[in-house]
Amino acid sequence: MKTTDSLIDAGLKQDWLAWQQWLQFEKRYSHHTLTAYVSDTEHFFVFYKAYQELNTALGLESLQSLEIATVRAWLSQRRLRERKAPATLARALSSLRSFYTFLLQKYELKNNVFDHIQGPKQALLMPKGVGFDDFKHLIEPLQKKTTWQSLRDLALITLLYGTGLRISEAINLRQGDINEKTQELIVKGKGNKTRVVPVLPQIVEHIQKYCEVCPYMGDVAAPLFYGNRGGALTAGAAQRTLVKLRRELGLPETLTPHALRHSYASHLLQGGADLRVIQELLGHASLSTTQRYAHADMKHIQDVYKNKHPRG
Repeated sequence: MKTTDSLIDAGLKQDWLAWQQWLQFEKRYSHHTLTAYVSDTEHFFVFYKAYQELNTALGLESLQSLEIATVRAWLSQRRLRERKAPATLARALSSLRSFYTFLLQKYELKNNVFDHIQGPKQALLMPKGVGFDDFKHLIEPLQKKTTWQSLRDLALITLLYGTGLRISEAINLRQGDINEKTQELIVKGKGNKTRVVPVLPQIVEHIQKYCEVCPYMGDVAAPLFYGNRGGALTAGAAQRTLVKLRRELGLPETLTPHALRHSYASHLLQGGADLRVIQELLGHASLSTTQRYAHADMKHIQDVYKNKHPRG
């Protein structure tokens, strides 16, 4: 990848960096998502400059004159030459649309080519949940240990399973975000939106036991979950812990933080909770996202029917 100094001029680079700051601090995008968005837009800069056969760095004027055909050519190249999956192409388009919209709003521009571009069709990916037996198997070794790290892992895993938080939301919790009396969490989710999530008494107890022995606990503004060396626990470290546990126990590779989140949604759905309530608890901006869990559960019901029904 070329350096951005040769791709975009100083003015556009300043806007590009400001957009990244906005994504990180205003939209509260995860490090993983932010890295992907930056990579996608940089990839487009390289393509656009070559496609237009420009000898100078791209500037705001270049993007103002952006045409639909150019964006479609970029997506086609990524699909045909790089063999990118529809989900990757959809994200790439979303990345570029986000940056372009940021520029439109800042400079009050009128021409938004992305109003006329639809993303590639994607197959409906069904989230996979975690069976209760697998969950019990997962936390059983942690329940037998007394180190603060083990108590932290137990608190975190039961929190994910029992509240449906995203891993990024869980590790960004502050000590003041949990109300032990009302058994509620204040969660800052995507788009910096805040929601209140109820917490089961057993989970509150696990968190209390962890906090009592963790050597790094601070005030209400301090992180709730700490890494082994005293810094805030990262998503990568939490995921590595889960991978290590499931492999030691011979549990399926599908047992991920997102699978724990899906299981929470499934339990609520099977218990008769309204989809709108589940949407609010999960922090979904769109009901259609929540409905994927309903589709996944229906597929499971149909599979059980076919396997167990005498005429299936």
